[in-house]
Amino acid sequence: MNRRDLLLSILFGVSSPACLLLAYCSELPGELAGADNLFKKGDYTNSRVLYKKLRQLAANKNHPDEWKYCTLQIIRCSRRLRDLLVAVEEYFQYCRVDSAAPLETIPIIWSTSTSLIKGSKPNSQTALNMLRQLTTSESNPAAELLAASVLAADRELSLRNIGLHHLRKLANKPESEPNNTNNNSPQNTTIQNKSKITLEKNVMLLAGVLLWKEQIPILRNEKELTPMKQQLKQLPETLRAGSLFLYGKASAQVGLLEEAILLLMKIPIQYAEDSVLVIDALNESAKILDKLNRKNQAEQLRNEAKELERNSEP
Repeated sequence: MNRRDLLLSILFGVSSPACLLLAYCSELPGELAGADNLFKKGDYTNSRVLYKKLRQLAANKNHPDEWKYCTLQIIRCSRRLRDLLVAVEEYFQYCRVDSAAPLETIPIIWSTSTSLIKGSKPNSQTALNMLRQLTTSESNPAAELLAASVLAADRELSLRNIGLHHLRKLANKPESEPNNTNNNSPQNTTIQNKSKITLEKNVMLLAGVLLWKEQIPILRNEKELTPMKQQLKQLPETLRAGSLFLYGKASAQVGLLEEAILLLMKIPIQYAEDSVLVIDALNESAKILDKLNRKNQAEQLRNEAKELERNSEP
């Protein structure tokens, strides 16, 4: 692994093309390096404060790459701190600047366990306003996906229906065809077209997965899991956290309790960035262990969830 990939793996846990385009490689400015060190040490509260300060400096100096980098790091800190209100609003802010926002950092609302969010519940009105803006502007599938996920998790039926409607629209959207436009750099055009198609396809898949929440309570047998399993396999590894959570719940619903635990426990091991989802996965696994009469293991997982809750306070 070269120095570039090593840095990305430390900072992001992945080395996806989206991150490769947005992250600094080997020569980070001193102030940013200081913020990154705090982030790597797990001091998400103070690193977020510093990233916000540095982002303002980047905006004043008209340094768009630094601005984007700091914004993505603010989102990552906020997800670690279970501050979904800030995470969602920051992601929307990024989308207003760049319609190709990386999905690896998107704070999708997978669970409705808002009691874990401790007052930082995403603002449904902000999500609704974003959807309204998107209907009169250019395509921004990542922003629409996030807004729809916020609304679909709302307790108010009218907002939830709006969110579900947009998720269905995204899940059934035809894939884009390559767009050969006149450009001085055909190679750049090809890369941009491929990136756009990949983004739209992954948004389509994630929207379809979010709709599983409506299906899970009425599942009756293992055969009904087949379409979900196929859809999960199509997602890149870096985007599977939420689908593993919902597929685990679906497996438990049809009685595949051991398999459900294995699926859910992948989340705290592989996708620690999303603290809310990790806590939910631990608690869901504990419920299943109760059903298997493995009370001691269930209690251990609940204690882990409580510990993470304490450690991820803003």
